[in-house]
Amino acid sequence: MSATKKRTKRYVPRIPQIPGLLQVQMTREARPDLALRLHLAVINLIEAPTVPACNQLSMQLTCIAGGMSHASKGQPILGRTDAASIAIKSAIMTIESIVDRHDRTGALVVKDEDAMSLRAAVGNLDAVLGQIPLPYYTRAVKEVEAFTGVRV
Repeated sequence: MSATKKRTKRYVPRIPQIPGLLQVQMTREARPDLALRLHLAVINLIEAPTVPACNQLSMQLTCIAGGMSHASKGQPILGRTDAASIAIKSAIMTIESIVDRHDRTGALVVKDEDAMSLRAAVGNLDAVLGQIPLPYYTRAVKEVEAFTGVRV
């Protein structure tokens, strides 16, 4: 036999496969912009309550909740007890009470208790925005936009 064997198969280099999405954290430029948009949506709803302002804040909270859910392998925020999940649930319940009051009375009014609750909830969500990986947040935004037909 010869000392060297002839290779019968063609060489194909292996490309490493990355399972799922990359864990790219929120960039320094994107996080303050998202936090500012969230705070402005709350201020807009408190100062000049309108149905579109209420919908905009709801969609932004849904995007954050969706990003958190995607980041935790699909676990919904409803059963979780961490501070961010509680803050989102608190803000959503406050928005629901504002909309219920609007349905009963016909006037969209944000009471002082509602304003305090929304400000506290959004204040707790500032730190969470930096922890959500950017691809998961982007996926959540696309899902919300596809569902509502409105750009977030």
